[in-house]
Amino acid sequence: MAAERFPDAVRDALAADVASGDELTVQQLDNGRGQQWMLDTHCISLASADDERLDGRASRLRWLDGRFAAPRLLLDHTDEQGRWLVTSRLAGEPADRFEALGDIQGLVELLGRSLRALHDLDTDGFPFAAGWEAVRADVERRRDRGDIDPTTLPEPYCRYDADRLVELWSEGRPTASEDLVVCHGAPTMTNFIVDGPNLSGLANVDDLRLADRHLDLAVIHRSLHETLGGESPLIFFDAYGLDPGLVQLDHYVLADMLR
Repeated sequence: MAAERFPDAVRDALAADVASGDELTVQQLDNGRGQQWMLDTHCISLASADDERLDGRASRLRWLDGRFAAPRLLLDHTDEQGRWLVTSRLAGEPADRFEALGDIQGLVELLGRSLRALHDLDTDGFPFAAGWEAVRADVERRRDRGDIDPTTLPEPYCRYDADRLVELWSEGRPTASEDLVVCHGAPTMTNFIVDGPNLSGLANVDDLRLADRHLDLAVIHRSLHETLGGESPLIFFDAYGLDPGLVQLDHYVLADMLR
């Protein structure tokens, strides 16, 4: 779609960024019901007016604004075409492009401090999904849709069918009380955007939720181990300032595979 074909509200939000009328690369949203245009400094999303994914994204970006670094919501507009969101894009590079970032230990320490800062946010009045039951609902929803494929999982999980895996995971719920914090929900290295030695912000916040901190710690632990290996998780947890509970970490590693 050329820039001049966007509705006036979108063009006003983008201002000079699309004034040239250049053709923009169109990508499908994950839900297959909308479109996305990526510019150097902005992202434009269009989906049906009742699209829950865009609704959740807009709500979470509004909540994070002024609390933690994330893309800014510049426009939430509905017209006859559907619902439009315009968000800023964070400056810098995803942290998994570590070969271009230089100081690997410093990068991992930055990730540890940054995730701890998110987890230390005040949770009073937090309006989104909360606790283990919400995680279980996500897992069961994917199972019911047939989206859990055990053959893609490592040993020993690949030995079981999806129903048994979910059952085993539920039975393994840690007995320790939940340590509920504001969780990103999917803090892989890709979703940390860094600019030199600084964090520009966290991308892809659609799954922001109140959950046991081990949900996030399990995701970043896997991401660090798969991307950097070695002692990177140890460096991360040292910078984070807390040693994880191993039972909780294992439980949420499996949750991340299933949800």
